[in-house]
Amino acid sequence: MGTLSSILGEVNYKDLTKTEKIVKDFFDANEQKKSAEKKLKECREKVDEIYQPGQKEDLKRIGIEVNYSSSESSYIDSELLLEKVKELGLTDCVKTREYVDEEQVMQKLLDGEISPDVLTSCNKIKVTNKLFVKRIK
Repeated sequence: MGTLSSILGEVNYKDLTKTEKIVKDFFDANEQKKSAEKKLKECREKVDEIYQPGQKEDLKRIGIEVNYSSSESSYIDSELLLEKVKELGLTDCVKTREYVDEEQVMQKLLDGEISPDVLTSCNKIKVTNKLFVKRIK
């Protein structure tokens, strides 16, 4: 997979518009990132095969110190905790969450029991900008 630069052929970078230069640079950097991430993943898998947690090594010939470690994190499984608390009869520790039954609200809208105008302030719009670049074939 070549870079956009290799595809441009006769087009000279200095002849591009400002927008073309920006998009070209973005495209090239994105291609390099994808290639680097693939290589990084492959190398990491090999490193994981070589080293064990807690292992250290000085690779003086290449000027790199390796310190391979692992860490643990803990979290509470909410569903399992709820089960255990109920088993222990600690119902005072169990709370009920209020939520809207959206299907029921939709049915009430369809049946005309609720005017859509009343709920318009509840509708929020989130804008997500996406940029897709690909080679023109």
